[in-house]
Amino acid sequence: MTSGAKRGERGLRPAHRVRAARLRRLQAILTQPLVIVEQPHLFWLCGFSGTSGAACVTQSGAWFVTDPRYEEQARDEVAPEFRLLCRMDRPERIVAGEKIFAGCPQIAMEEETTCIATLKAWGAALSPATVTPLPSPLMPLRRIKEREEIAAVRRALALTEEAMAWIAPAVRPGVTERELAARLEFYCRMKGASGPSFDLIVASGPNSARPHGVAGPRKVAVNEPVLFDIGFFVDGYASDFTRVVFCGTKPPAALLSMHARVLEAQERGKAAIRAGIPAAGPDEVVRAWFKEERVLGLYGHSLGHGVGLEIHEAPRLSWKSEEMLEAGMLVTVEPGLYRAGRYGIRLEDMVLVTVQGCEVLTDFPHDLARIPPV
Repeated sequence: MTSGAKRGERGLRPAHRVRAARLRRLQAILTQPLVIVEQPHLFWLCGFSGTSGAACVTQSGAWFVTDPRYEEQARDEVAPEFRLLCRMDRPERIVAGEKIFAGCPQIAMEEETTCIATLKAWGAALSPATVTPLPSPLMPLRRIKEREEIAAVRRALALTEEAMAWIAPAVRPGVTERELAARLEFYCRMKGASGPSFDLIVASGPNSARPHGVAGPRKVAVNEPVLFDIGFFVDGYASDFTRVVFCGTKPPAALLSMHARVLEAQERGKAAIRAGIPAAGPDEVVRAWFKEERVLGLYGHSLGHGVGLEIHEAPRLSWKSEEMLEAGMLVTVEPGLYRAGRYGIRLEDMVLVTVQGCEVLTDFPHDLARIPPV
């Protein structure tokens, strides 16, 4: 496939119209030509879901480059505003051969996502032009989620909640964390997910005190908590969700107290979210509550993060954040407390930032679910 005329725009799919608008927004803020190789950015801007490609964008033109393995996929997925270049060669060599950037002294690549080897390869191919790593102009555009993106996240979250309700009765003595995670992934793939949005966390007993533990060979025992931190990709967008199940009917008072503190912290954090405030604010509110309750030392992470095409996006709900919250941002609210070697509690909801506050997208009980052991 060569760089012939644009493909016809008659009968454009809604997704193509969305991406045409995104391309216009990007071109309006470009100060120099841009090369994009990051897969989530290629999907967001072009519609391409494959794993090998590049987009070249100037103020007046746009090209998508890939190889014959992805020719049919690119024809089907890539928005028609992009001229397609498909050859058996490396993308930077194809671009150099087509002289797309002829006369351009400087070309940008996204410094947040471009590795050194890729930067060097493009620099060598496009010489004498200078290829420079610069802050990505797509990052600010992606922070505010569009209607279609919010709808996709809702679908991903609804499936995740459905899976949580399905798996809870399977929490029994002797079942391994890894088996529970495998069942969850199988269920969600059968229901339409393309895969988990991160390595699923199913952490039982003392493992639940590890905020980023992964599902392993440990077997669930009677009278201990099992923490599920799970999420799945649906239509390209991720979900993130955490609840705790107790394998038994009589959780200890200390565990119930910890759960109550975490739930109160989450409610305070959600109440503090609204457009126009520093992203650090909600985390500071939660820290103040935990300090008042004398458990701040058990809170080993920040309150949350943005979610979209990637499981971790801007903004960060952290006391260290220098960002501002804006209407249309999608973030998690996930306070947690962890007693090393014993147990941990984390509760996670996803919310949409609004002018008035936030809309909670998660619709699942927060109670400590108690599963009678068999």
